[in-house]
Amino acid sequence: MRRRFIKLCSFMVTLVMILSSYLSMTPSAAVFFDESGETPAALSQDAQLPQSVDNSRSKYFPKIENQGNQGACVCWAQGYYQFTYMMNRAMDVETTPENTFSPYWLYNFANGGRSSGTWEDDVYDIMKEIGCLRMSDAIFSEEDDQNWYPYEEIWKTAMKYRISDYTIFKDVGDSTTPITSPDDPDLQNIKTLLSQGEVLAVTTYAYDWKVVRIKQHQDAPENDIYLNEYVVDCQNGNSGRHRITLVGYNDNIWTDINDNGDIDPGEMGAFKIANSWGEDLHNKGFMWIAYDALNKSSCVSGGITDSKRLKVFNDVSRIEILPYNSDTDIYLRYTLNTSDRGQCKMYATATKDGEEYTFEIGPKRDHGMQSSTFSYDGTTNTNDGTMVYALSNVVPGLTSENLHEYMWSIKFEDTKSDGKVFFVKSAEIVDESTGRVCNAEYSFPFKLDGNSKTVNYPHIEEYNPKVTVRYRGFDSPYINYRCGDEQWIRVPMVPDSTFSGFTHSFTVETETDAPMYVYFSDESGMVDDNNGNYYIASERENFYATDFLYGIIGDSNSNGSVSVTDATLIQKYVGALTQEINLKLSDCDADSNVNVKDATCIQKYIAFLSNYGDTGQEKLIEIIPVPSPDILKDPTTPPDVTESTISTQPVTETEPITQENTEPKPENVVYFTNSRNWSGNLYCYYWSDSNTSMTPWPGVMMTYYDKNTYGESVYRIEIPQSAEYVIFTNGSTQTVDVAYPGGEKKYYPADTTSDGKYKVLEW
Repeated sequence: MRRRFIKLCSFMVTLVMILSSYLSMTPSAAVFFDESGETPAALSQDAQLPQSVDNSRSKYFPKIENQGNQGACVCWAQGYYQFTYMMNRAMDVETTPENTFSPYWLYNFANGGRSSGTWEDDVYDIMKEIGCLRMSDAIFSEEDDQNWYPYEEIWKTAMKYRISDYTIFKDVGDSTTPITSPDDPDLQNIKTLLSQGEVLAVTTYAYDWKVVRIKQHQDAPENDIYLNEYVVDCQNGNSGRHRITLVGYNDNIWTDINDNGDIDPGEMGAFKIANSWGEDLHNKGFMWIAYDALNKSSCVSGGITDSKRLKVFNDVSRIEILPYNSDTDIYLRYTLNTSDRGQCKMYATATKDGEEYTFEIGPKRDHGMQSSTFSYDGTTNTNDGTMVYALSNVVPGLTSENLHEYMWSIKFEDTKSDGKVFFVKSAEIVDESTGRVCNAEYSFPFKLDGNSKTVNYPHIEEYNPKVTVRYRGFDSPYINYRCGDEQWIRVPMVPDSTFSGFTHSFTVETETDAPMYVYFSDESGMVDDNNGNYYIASERENFYATDFLYGIIGDSNSNGSVSVTDATLIQKYVGALTQEINLKLSDCDADSNVNVKDATCIQKYIAFLSNYGDTGQEKLIEIIPVPSPDILKDPTTPPDVTESTISTQPVTETEPITQENTEPKPENVVYFTNSRNWSGNLYCYYWSDSNTSMTPWPGVMMTYYDKNTYGESVYRIEIPQSAEYVIFTNGSTQTVDVAYPGGEKKYYPADTTSDGKYKVLEW
């Protein structure tokens, strides 16, 4: 028997909880839709239920559609109808064909690799763990029923639309004939939920419905409105298992269950359901179900009491919507490759204080997966799939603030050794709200075939929303900053010599994950703006230092003095006889041009005449940003000292202070500092003149090594001795070609070239 996970809840307990909250409402708080589609008068303080409710007339309910030949009724009832209505209602967005939610997306995950039926709990688990996609988010078709749409942006979009939980009530009522009138207590729980504006999904056996028409009767005036519409008066068997959506009820509809033309006890009242068989069937796609059809035996004299008769529906389910785009900031981003996804599994484990929380990364249902010989895109080819998975599924309530409390590991498993390789290309933990990316301690990619591998992740530092900028440059600097597209803010920096070589600091508590742009100025209006590019403060601690280049106006040859030689040099420049001239120091009359007038100013200055302009004055001619790796090499910066490195014992000449590591060191080791805060994995692409294809682009992924003093991530890789050139890249951004001489080298990205590639310097 197939294993099922269904939350069985006592209807009476649930009813008490719902009515308790309902009674605590103010009269205007109970919102629902009556038959006219308008919000009716509020319930009285005794919480008396309205006589009719029809949530299908709400602006949030989608139009009736046809599921076609797919066995996807569960996905239509729970995804297309129930989730669309509940999510758009939560967001107060009117439902359109574009923002209805796709049953195809859910069906492709839940069908077990076969074009067959699905189960309620499987679909709800997908809605809870992976999320839902709108019809406009991808191109869906009934024929493409195995495609998981393995693209990062699609999965990130689905992750924004999820449920926080669901409840499946196994049965309605306890006795053989529980329903006797519209006021029967066994109806109150369902009717209360509907009157509060919810829609519910239920399971029925539609092939064994006994369908009749609504008749006219002088004592049932409501029937005139729905005359000749179809109503189910009982279910006499269990053929055609089908999932439908409960959208409302009407206590005043009469069904002539015993066909005697009279209104007998038990014949009043019906639920309204939405079906997924198109608008051409029954009541333009809807159907009424008499209250008495919920009885195992009819309570109406002369009604059907056949032994095959069953309650018309069961497994009533409600959902709780997770607010749009919430609880999704922290996720695992992974790229896999296989031709048989059915035998590939992943498990995420979070450990805190010795306690482990392990969760299988979905879709994880086993039924039918043995036959799902498909890649992630639904083909039988071997294709990549890049997907994301919310880690709040593993640790509910996971946030940027408590992420550091957990150690993480991911287990990858290929359940069958059959030559169908499970190729794990990457897997990284992303905290999108803070921009943090945690790479595994193990180098990707790797292959599995009938075996498993567990990958550990380094400890993630505690999140601190404060960004500190340290500066050396102007004597009394101002910091000018903005986050994203916000307005620029200018404030004086605070004198701070905590870090040697830096004179001022300023700390900003950011409320956004947008980049913080920075430049510096002084009271006179001089600006240090990284040559017009601004600085980007992307770390908790950011260090910027500036050198100021001064010169003497008229010192055209930059030798430190003004002489007739400088006047002659200007004349040669004007006559196009030389270009070897300092133009910034040659503009003596400050007219932004270098011409013979400037040579005349120099001659007047030498002869002690007047009107020689700015000649002889010292002037700031250039502000030069100092790269942070140069700052790291500042000899005045004290080394890190901890208690463990301080010896309290006397040391003699014969006592060894450190023990030399006897393990051989790798000969060719390259380090790269991610000082530009490139996103994603970092790769090293290497080659030689004699072998230009030593590794395919983008190269071999580098291993996270450590953070430097300034919080910048450093990566490491060992490369072959025959490599002569390297490029560092994250797959989209890259450095220039770097001539590699061998041995241990440490690099960092500097300024960009005209084609957008980063120059590389050593540290």
